[in-house]
Amino acid sequence: MPQPPATIWFYLAWVGCRAVFRAGLRWQVSGVENVPCSGPVLLMPNHVSYLDPPLVGAAVPRVTYYMAKVELFQNLAGAWLLPRLNAFPVRRGYPDRPALRRTLELLERGQAVIMFPEGTRSPDGSLQPAEPGAALIALKSRAPIVPVAIVGTEHIWPRWTKWPRLGRVRIRYGRPLTFPDYYDRRVNKNDLRRVGDLIMNRIAALLAEERQQANTAA
Repeated sequence: MPQPPATIWFYLAWVGCRAVFRAGLRWQVSGVENVPCSGPVLLMPNHVSYLDPPLVGAAVPRVTYYMAKVELFQNLAGAWLLPRLNAFPVRRGYPDRPALRRTLELLERGQAVIMFPEGTRSPDGSLQPAEPGAALIALKSRAPIVPVAIVGTEHIWPRWTKWPRLGRVRIRYGRPLTFPDYYDRRVNKNDLRRVGDLIMNRIAALLAEERQQANTAA
């Protein structure tokens, strides 16, 4: 059960999503013990489907916050519901300072934030390079990074379909990453690229392990 300060809407969504994902997606979750029970943490998964944010949040026993593209807040339903589910808007395609500040504030308060380092859903399921903002937040906050691999949502709710279908999903949370060699120095674009590559390489390794296990179990 998520710990305070969950809103009633977040709590209801958390419980409901777990029930649906267990029954409809037959999800298999591993590595949750790698997510700190308290204190700041950035959960960084690969991103292929609209299902990814609730999947990553529902599997961990703590309150999570996450960035969502600003377009989702531009209708009455999204503007009302998404903030109650701990989502906050981010403008994609260029540095969004308000979203950056919001993320850093949450981490300073010891919260868990879901952030997709690729910035958007992959068009073909393959990993994309990390956006510089992911590495910048990781270094500015000094919060541990938990890489997350999601396998299966690209078939259940791909980009080109309006509605999800039944299937099976696997989620693995990796061991936390930290980057102490970069914390006490002025970083440049090359540093951000290196840190981003380290994060994506760890996600790629987790994805390879999960896909191998999925093929073995099939």
